[in-house]
Amino acid sequence: INPTILFMEINHLLCPVCLSVFTKPVSIPCGHNFCLDCITDYWSTLSVLQCPLCKEKFYTRPLLRVNPVIAEMAEKVKKSLIDPVKDLESRICRDHGEPLELICRLDQMFLCQSCKCGDHKTHETVTLEDEAEMRKTQLRLENNTMDQMIQEREQKIQEVQQSVKTSRSKAEENAFILWFQCFYCMSSLLN
Repeated sequence: INPTILFMEINHLLCPVCLSVFTKPVSIPCGHNFCLDCITDYWSTLSVLQCPLCKEKFYTRPLLRVNPVIAEMAEKVKKSLIDPVKDLESRICRDHGEPLELICRLDQMFLCQSCKCGDHKTHETVTLEDEAEMRKTQLRLENNTMDQMIQEREQKIQEVQQSVKTSRSKAEENAFILWFQCFYCMSSLLN
């Protein structure tokens, strides 16, 4: 990303309250944007709600929904702002001195472009971003499967509980019938 464009994007994606790139960005009726937590916390200190920037007052609490377009742009800017100096040595190929931008799926290791063209040229390689997305998707699927299994187990538990309840009710009914039959037999014998 061109540094000038990145700077302009960052300026439009900074929350005026916390001065950080938006987290869960929401728009309020006057058109200004804030992090959901920032505007919620700010409003919790006021008796009459207002915009922190233009001071427009809102006499009913506006419905706040995360703006997905701004959220996606903010996420892209956050990814491009990852501290490139922090732990730089672990992000550089020791053999070629190039950035480790790829993953070899066969060997499950980070690669630079030269490594990809060398020892790993016949292996499936993907960018770090693609691998991260694939793993997120895989985790979501595993979570969905686990959720489904939990729901099935809960349903089985409810069925067993209902069965126990029905059995208990039947047992009580049978005990009453048996008691009544015994009472009837006893009264017949006594007469």
